[in-house]
Amino acid sequence: MLSTLGVSEARIETGSMRVDINLSVHSATSPVSTPRIEIKNLDSFDSVERSIEYEYRRLVSLLEEG
Repeated sequence: MLSTLGVSEARIETGSMRVDINLSVHSATSPVSTPRIEIKNLDSFDSVERSIEYEYRRLVSLLEEG
């Protein structure tokens, strides 16, 4: 939509578009969940993927530790 309107190229790989991620983890067997974390201004699909994988593992570890 942004490129159709001529507002932006909307190409994440060239840096003309940035991504923010919000992530939290909860247990299927417990009402406990982790705080929501926010990762801002990611500029590539690779950094989005790596950030989600890293934070997911970190949050699951925190949840398991109690």
